[in-house]
Amino acid sequence: MRKIAFAAMTLTALVLFSATAQAAPRNAEQSQKALSGVVNINTASEAQLVLLPGVGKAIAQRIVDHRARQPFQRIDELLAVKGIGQRTFQRISPYLTVSGATTLAEERQEKTARRALPERHPEAQMAPAALDTLAYA
Repeated sequence: MRKIAFAAMTLTALVLFSATAQAAPRNAEQSQKALSGVVNINTASEAQLVLLPGVGKAIAQRIVDHRARQPFQRIDELLAVKGIGQRTFQRISPYLTVSGATTLAEERQEKTARRALPERHPEAQMAPAALDTLAYA
C-alpha cells in the first residue's frame, strides 16, 4: 500500500513539474519583447494593447470596456482595471499615453553573429568507440 501511495505522489509531482516547466518558456518569450513607441489607451485596439508586456486578451478587453464607460484622463487611472496592479503598471507605463496616435510596435531583433565555440579537447572529437578504448587504457 505504501508503494502505491509513493508511486502516486511521485507521478503527481512529475506532472506538476512538467506543467510548470512548459509554462516558463511562454513567459520568457513575453518578457523579452523589444518594443518601441506608445499606446494611446483611449484609442488602441485590443490587438495593440496585447503587445504590452503582461497584458493578455482578457486584460486588453477590460481596458476597452473601462474606456467605453469612462475615457482615461491620466495613465495611472489604468490601475482601476482589474488585473492591472502596481507591478504590471510599472512595466507598461513607459509605453502608455492618453493622447495622440498609437505607435507601439515590436522591434525586430537582428540576429547576432554566433560566437566562435572554443576548441574542443582532441579526445572529445573522437568517435565513441575510440573513447571506450581510452577509458580502459
